Amino acid sequence: MGVEYMCGIFGTKNINVDPEIVKKSLSHRGPDAFGLKAFSDWTFYHTRLSILDLSDAGLQPMEYEGNYLCFNGEIYNYKELQKQYLSDVRLISSSDTEVLLHLLIRYGLSILNKLNGMFAFAYFDGKTRNTYLVRDRYGVKPLYYWKSGNTFAFSSVDFSLVNVLNLPYEFNDEYKQCLIENAYSDNSEYSLVKNVFQVVAGSYVKITPNNLLTKHQWYLFSDVQCAITNYSEKNTVVEYFEELLTDSIRLRNRSDVPVGITLSGGLDSSIIYTLAKEKLNAKYKIFTYSNAKKELDEFDKVKRLTSDYGDEVIKIDQTKDTLDIFKKSLFYLNGPIWAPSHIGYFNVYKAIKDQGIKVILEGHGADELLGGWPWTLTNAVKEAFGRGKFYLAYDVFKVQQRTYNQDLNQKSNGGFKNFLKIIRKTKIKDRNCFSELLDTLFSKTILPINLRCWDRLSMANSVESRCPFLDYRIVEFLKRLPIQYKVNKIGNKAILRDILLKYHKDYIVENKVKLGYLSSEINFLNENSDYLLKYYDERKFDLDVSSWKTGSLDYSYNSKVYRIIALNILQEIYRKGQLDYL
Repeated sequence: MGVEYMCGIFGTKNINVDPEIVKKSLSHRGPDAFGLKAFSDWTFYHTRLSILDLSDAGLQPMEYEGNYLCFNGEIYNYKELQKQYLSDVRLISSSDTEVLLHLLIRYGLSILNKLNGMFAFAYFDGKTRNTYLVRDRYGVKPLYYWKSGNTFAFSSVDFSLVNVLNLPYEFNDEYKQCLIENAYSDNSEYSLVKNVFQVVAGSYVKITPNNLLTKHQWYLFSDVQCAITNYSEKNTVVEYFEELLTDSIRLRNRSDVPVGITLSGGLDSSIIYTLAKEKLNAKYKIFTYSNAKKELDEFDKVKRLTSDYGDEVIKIDQTKDTLDIFKKSLFYLNGPIWAPSHIGYFNVYKAIKDQGIKVILEGHGADELLGGWPWTLTNAVKEAFGRGKFYLAYDVFKVQQRTYNQDLNQKSNGGFKNFLKIIRKTKIKDRNCFSELLDTLFSKTILPINLRCWDRLSMANSVESRCPFLDYRIVEFLKRLPIQYKVNKIGNKAILRDILLKYHKDYIVENKVKLGYLSSEINFLNENSDYLLKYYDERKFDLDVSSWKTGSLDYSYNSKVYRIIALNILQEIYRKGQLDYL
């Protein structure tokens, strides 16, 4: 049996803090156990969410011969790594944490490229006496730090640094403005809190014994050759990806507690569930979210899919989007995303927790890797044409015609004349514009923001979210994948559709609508307009909210209004007492 952790981590150097406040600040991320170890000038703290073996053998922080590790996350391939690199080491537990500690002692940070997982950890090297704060390739797990002179602190959550260190809660103006404008934010070293920084995805911070702090990038998208070298053989490409995705699911099924899965009725979650049933005979507790808008509800598709395998599905009804839930989810999110959809996610994870599930599989990440967003298709048309694939460009254009986002009420304009208009505007530089756009969405804009949302809101309910599409092998394969496998006449995310058709899921493949677990942003603001307008009037924001009274809010403007007001509400929450929500 192993010991795996979704948890909260915290540490200080040359600072004395109250352990009880540390525990309270991070208990939602790990309610099952609390531990600390003091050594040298450091103290490491750990709150644990138990997923495997509940014995004390794997309690954290973990120490071996003067080396210390405080770990948050999962190393999914720890058993394979142990067999390959540590066969001569006698372990006292079967935990991924202990495997990682011994790998770091033996190989140093060079072992990071072998880790398949999501993680953030602090490692104290007993020989060099350097301390390393390390974050996974894509920033799935959070890690923040603060420095003042020769004093340091780190944490899984930035507001816990404010709580524990009693810092003044001031917003970072640059980060705040990025949130308001929906610009780059979560991919930077800044956090919402002034003077609190985050370890950038795929990087580490080194703190020397004499208190020198340096930053290093350990992961960049590699140029390592993929096993697939000839992309002209479609069957080979599709079969290879199917095997890769199945193995990613297999690794993420490792658990000694029941595993759940969320199904939206879309391609991403459906293919994970289908392969898990067809290839692994996996058993899950299955959840889906009922949207109050009938046109957005896909329960019938989910029920049909699960009935193919004799499974029952738990339907989570959309709850009233109350101001209390709004404030609570905003608090844990620690900064708004583009709209109040975090309310819906919070309610889903809470319902999953109430069903006794600690581990959940989800389809996150595929949209940014395969062009799941309808508004990316114009770039796909341009790239296909720029690569000399005229017929593919026209096929993609026709996909664009029939694809729209129903929730945002965004429709694509059709007609051959419009197709010609697009290609006439296509330039040489557009040859890679679709691929470059997806890279930006994955690394800089949408995915980093979404990762904050999913991690914060799942862990607010002590639920671990696992995402098979974020396996680094999957990411590197899909980034190299030629455009015709991402979008063609069958639709966007074409390679997923090909696999689902193999298993006769045509009713999923034929679905052209981009949906998800969303609250109705406009409805929420209109239903709570009295409170929000009063809030606006008292603070004299430079905003035009006249349309609220008529219920005719424009989506893009509405979202900006929401983010401005949400940031001010959040700041007041912290000033009045941050710990009240924990």
